[in-house]
Amino acid sequence: MVNLGWLGIGPFDSYPFGLLTRAGSLEAILLSTFVLISQNRMTEVASKRAELDLQVNMLTKHELTQMIRNGVGQADHLGIEDLSHARLEEAMQDINPVQVAEIMEQGREAPGERGRAPFRAAEPPLLHESGGWISLFPVLLAGGRCW
Repeated sequence: MVNLGWLGIGPFDSYPFGLLTRAGSLEAILLSTFVLISQNRMTEVASKRAELDLQVNMLTKHELTQMIRNGVGQADHLGIEDLSHARLEEAMQDINPVQVAEIMEQGREAPGERGRAPFRAAEPPLLHESGGWISLFPVLLAGGRCW
């Protein structure tokens, strides 16, 4: 409205509005720069959280493995037989952090669709589905037999 002369001030930018167009373009450039900077910071924070989450998951897996080994030791001490369950043997294997790091590095070197690393399962599996641990304890406590 100021540039159109409606407020009693003469127009300072004539019809194609070159000055106003440049000002709008500069604003868009600055705004997009600030958005990209904030997205980079958010990506760094998300990466740190994901790394911390992985460390917590690995520690939890290690502790659960120790609990299962302790339960198997108690079952052996009590003379409970028939503990040869495939999932129990798999659960008693401890996680190898070096192997996890190697799998992560392989994923970074060869990104899959949309820039994400493809999941590569290792043999034996490093992580188990969430229901796997709970279903092992009744088998362990019942001496390998379901209740």
